[in-house]
Amino acid sequence: MMTVRNSEGITGIEAVGVSIRERERSPEKDYLVEDLANYLAEIVERFCGECDDGSNKNFFSGILILIDEADTASRELNLGAFLKLLTEYLNKIKCNKVIFGLSGLPKLVDVLKESTLPL
Repeated sequence: MMTVRNSEGITGIEAVGVSIRERERSPEKDYLVEDLANYLAEIVERFCGECDDGSNKNFFSGILILIDEADTASRELNLGAFLKLLTEYLNKIKCNKVIFGLSGLPKLVDVLKESTLPL
């Protein structure tokens, strides 16, 4: 996962070939989040699912995605709303082996509260 930033902070997220950047809301953005959820579900299945013979020999029980300096996310990115929508899609497709960890200064809570507006 890679973050894109400018002088005001984080302005986009790129992961698994999908890019989410600052711009006006469009129906296409909903499809991007859904696509990202589907890609994450595929990754979880490859690394955490059952093997072809039905055994559960994989070494991983889930995927942890860490977002460092999340407190610098720009308001337009709507990080909280993005993560909420992404986790809702993951839940919808019954992918419950992905967890997000956010790090940042105490300002992070305010950034997440401000970003509860729809994407």
